[in-house]
Amino acid sequence: MPSDSAFISPHDFNNSWSNITLLEERKHNALYTAQRYGRTFILKALRAEYAHISEYRLAQEKEFRLGISLSHPNIAATYSLEELPEIGRCIVEEYIDGQIEELPYATDDAIGRSIDYSAGRNRYI
Repeated sequence: MPSDSAFISPHDFNNSWSNITLLEERKHNALYTAQRYGRTFILKALRAEYAHISEYRLAQEKEFRLGISLSHPNIAATYSLEELPEIGRCIVEEYIDGQIEELPYATDDAIGRSIDYSAGRNRYI
């Protein structure tokens, strides 16, 4: 149980994951919230039906390499790529508390790809 002390208690500084909770499932990803070191994180894993497909695993590695190289106040931080028995391999990202609004997608015809207008600190693809 987290304490109100300014010092980190031994119970808050536990390196094992706890309270792993499914937040939502997307096309090929599943987003979870989880606790470690007394903090909340986002775990972004491949859904079970995609986890064994090498193309998706390579895309996950590429996303991790890109995320770990970024450092910007408006982009959720990427911390690590880990294998968890409960959910498989996942990207550990900064959790930012807030409300995610469902906004419509628009297409940018000039470059022929979708633009997600809900982008911002709470954007997890």
